[in-house]
Amino acid sequence: MVKMTMGLMGLFVSIQSFAQTQNIALPKAEVIRPFEITVTWYKTTNLLFPYAIKSVDRGSAALLAQKAKGTENILQVKAGKQGFPQTNLSVVTADGKLYSFIVDYAPEPSVLNVSFLKETETATPAELAGESLNEAELVRIGKQVSEQRDFLRVSTKEQKMVLQLKGIYLSGNSMWLTLKLFNTSLIDYQPDYVRFFLRDRKRAKRTAVQETEMFPLLPPCKEVVPGNASMKLLFPFSPFTIPRSKELVIQIGEQNGGRSLVLPVSYKKILKARLVKDIQSEN
Repeated sequence: MVKMTMGLMGLFVSIQSFAQTQNIALPKAEVIRPFEITVTWYKTTNLLFPYAIKSVDRGSAALLAQKAKGTENILQVKAGKQGFPQTNLSVVTADGKLYSFIVDYAPEPSVLNVSFLKETETATPAELAGESLNEAELVRIGKQVSEQRDFLRVSTKEQKMVLQLKGIYLSGNSMWLTLKLFNTSLIDYQPDYVRFFLRDRKRAKRTAVQETEMFPLLPPCKEVVPGNASMKLLFPFSPFTIPRSKELVIQIGEQNGGRSLVLPVSYKKILKARLVKDIQSEN
């Protein structure tokens, strides 16, 4: 038994020694150079990113970091302890990029506001778990969708407001609904909400209305539509179809007003979706 144990120990040592003497080829890796910033106890350092912040990781609990109230792309950084040793900070944004920082303490930082609205070498691509398209890609596709030709005319009217579905387009993992809002009155129209939901086409009088809310991949635009003007609205979704028994309902309500528009869309209209064409390549 002792001989067997000694034999197994010798085999383990031999395997370990063999592994240590082999030259294992590692894949080539790119070194990410971090951006250097300083923070202090008495003042706040603001980091402005081009897209919404998805995650933040602090190398030390002595470093405080939070999104600025009411924003998605401004990170406020501050020292939670005076004279803390050097640490780091990692930020991942909605355009699928990683920003890496080396953070030092300084009683009086020379820079308090840093903007990354223009591309810099401090950003490197990063994958966002569970997301097929990031915000930057959706913005790029949205520009192409805005150039497509209209082919649908589904509309509704209410108090000199007209809401029309002009087209449905597919691009990769996204489906876009193109709407146009016409204001034929002299009173500006300020949208308060934009809703998308599925409901039964035929509803019994005494049964509760069953609605399934649908949410676009980007937050809806709520810009004012001036009097005697119109505005184009684009809404990206994950591709979907709807049963014959249901309909998609688009609802836009006015802020502090009574002009609410409800636009039902049948399953047949959804199935007419077209592929996004590259307008520039056609010209």
